[in-house]
Amino acid sequence: MRRIASHYIYWNSFFPMHYVELDEEECLAGVFPLEEEIAGTEFYDGLLILASISTLCTGERVAFDMRRGETLAEALERQGFTPISRTGLPVCLLLLSGISPATAKFGADDGRGDGYIQRL
Repeated sequence: MRRIASHYIYWNSFFPMHYVELDEEECLAGVFPLEEEIAGTEFYDGLLILASISTLCTGERVAFDMRRGETLAEALERQGFTPISRTGLPVCLLLLSGISPATAKFGADDGRGDGYIQRL
């Protein structure tokens, strides 16, 4: 099992202070509250996005932008990122940096937000 935690996880909605658990084949086992330290858990600062494995297959950073008034789900869809629908499917973990969690959660009402997405 691989466990990856972050300040926020986006999987159809926002989960603050949760961790993702992947099985040996990198399939999503679940998203759980991070209530205590768990040995061997990776922690990343920012926002983790769970997407379809076909979404981003390289480890390179890819530019990501949010338009005025756009939600994270809308921005992801516009830029071709496909959400993962359920547990048991292969998952691509993406780390969004450069955009504050508040902007991602509530939309970029004060203009646009620019950041980067990187596959973990």
